Amino acid sequence: MKIENFRLENREKKVRLSATVKWEDCERPVEELYFETREEFSDDISCNPNAFLIACVAPAMYLGEKRIFLDSEVCPELKNGLVNVMQWFRHWWYNPDRELVKIEAKSMKQTNPKNVQRAAVFYSGGIDSFTTIYLNRLTYPSEHPGYIKDGLHVYGLEHDDIETFDYLGNSLSKFADKIGIIYIPVYTNIYLNHMAEDSKNNYDFFHNQYQSASIAAVAHIFTRRLSYASTSSGTHLRVMRPTGCHPLIDHNYSSYDLRIQQRGVHLSRLEKVRLLSNWSIALPYIRVCNRSMAHWLNTLNCGRCEKCICTMLELLALKLLDRTDAFPRHDVSGNDIREAVVIQNRFMEDCYIELLSPLAEQGRLDLVKAIKEKIGFYHGKVPLRHRIGKMDRRFLNGNLKKLMRMVIAK
Repeated sequence: MKIENFRLENREKKVRLSATVKWEDCERPVEELYFETREEFSDDISCNPNAFLIACVAPAMYLGEKRIFLDSEVCPELKNGLVNVMQWFRHWWYNPDRELVKIEAKSMKQTNPKNVQRAAVFYSGGIDSFTTIYLNRLTYPSEHPGYIKDGLHVYGLEHDDIETFDYLGNSLSKFADKIGIIYIPVYTNIYLNHMAEDSKNNYDFFHNQYQSASIAAVAHIFTRRLSYASTSSGTHLRVMRPTGCHPLIDHNYSSYDLRIQQRGVHLSRLEKVRLLSNWSIALPYIRVCNRSMAHWLNTLNCGRCEKCICTMLELLALKLLDRTDAFPRHDVSGNDIREAVVIQNRFMEDCYIELLSPLAEQGRLDLVKAIKEKIGFYHGKVPLRHRIGKMDRRFLNGNLKKLMRMVIAK
């Protein structure tokens, strides 16, 4: 792989940084990778080769490239970090004999000292990023260089629908004004470009290897402005497994100019929501839903998908759901859980197990029963009625269920 032709262009009140990626060992077309932001931040960004290198290492390894060549200087500290990342990925995902991608680029001999140090957070509106900001406010004085002053909201990772992105951006911008951070929208195609021809493998690759790399690459275009960038852990340490966003991985995307730090790994999901209960200003701005239809309903969250149901249950368990209009409803039913929730891993199971005691204390045994059913499904304990229903749908085209309804009706 070769990364070349770095350039900066002005485009309709935005400024775009681009580079050309040429694959050498796999049959893929030449690609143009870009990062774009509003022109008001044009003095804060640069065609930093480190950003494009970070964006390309994991895809190059995944698709079998032997090397990455850049006719530019890159940070030697970052080069070492990327070798560490590839070592971890080989340990987790590949054959132990898999060759690492060789990084062929000159090492940067000197850096430009910064007069001011500044910190940012990746700013999605979710529980994790809000917790990172709140903990930062609790622990850092406003004069400290680690005090978060910028929020980077990235289009092209979670969202590829511009209307949804802009709708959420309007909400995030309002909240940013309230808490004293600068809202910075960034647009990129790094996730959509790589492996986009296979959506399932594309998501698996992103989740397992590319999540932190993609946002670290975004942060590195702002090295004129930033010295620190925080990512937010989405998983508690006790149930953490190998992923592309992991405390063993994230710090390796740091360079001499920019430190990448993961926050919140010591907190469970319910503990994060409990923390935010003390920061009531955030509750109306919570956004956990990735469904593009949510903004059509004039709400941040659809209130029907699994991510919404889980968060609504957490808020309900802590008696907070009626204190926010970020969701279209102020209650959850057992049927909502049965229709939306499919527990797929230990982290999801852990989130729902945490809810059992506080919901039971509130007398919501209907919700406790539905959650226990879903946990049972995860462990293969399927009730007889569900096994019969599955066989009916598969072999009898649902006729047994129709017959039972007729019998009951009579």
